[in-house]
Amino acid sequence: MNPNESLFSAGMRIRDLRGDMPQTEFAERLGVDRKSVAGWEADKRLPDGSSLLKLVTEFGADVNYLLTGSRDPAGAKLDAAEQVLLDSYRRCNAQARQNLIQTAALFAAGLGAGSPAGAGGMSNSGAHTVQVGGGANVNVNAPVYGGVAGRNINNRGETPGGRKK
Repeated sequence: MNPNESLFSAGMRIRDLRGDMPQTEFAERLGVDRKSVAGWEADKRLPDGSSLLKLVTEFGADVNYLLTGSRDPAGAKLDAAEQVLLDSYRRCNAQARQNLIQTAALFAAGLGAGSPAGAGGMSNSGAHTVQVGGGANVNVNAPVYGGVAGRNINNRGETPGGRKK
């Protein structure tokens, strides 16, 4: 950490967060126009609450640091594997991110490939489809809203295999 880091302005810290990404692309990912980003970086204004939230979710920004230059020493630190996972997620497009979230949800529910036999294991069937448990297929291109493992997961009255109830 640069000892003078806290002396940077909020605009400089936002510019640093953007890195080599063009302002237009940065703005698109945040759901704002390029002029907003230019205004932040020139210290003419600060991001609103929804933009700050997007800075956190899209880029992993520390809001306290962005606004004040101070880091929370008690903040959670990621181990190396978590950081690799997070960095990889951030490089993905929106569809790939959705797929990663859904796959992680399946693993977290105990439906991963390492599950014991009969516990509803999961295997990749290709074409963005994951086979779960007793032969039910889950298409990971569609958002998962409900539970998993034989329950309605898409709020359309379909089982994970796509069969109507």
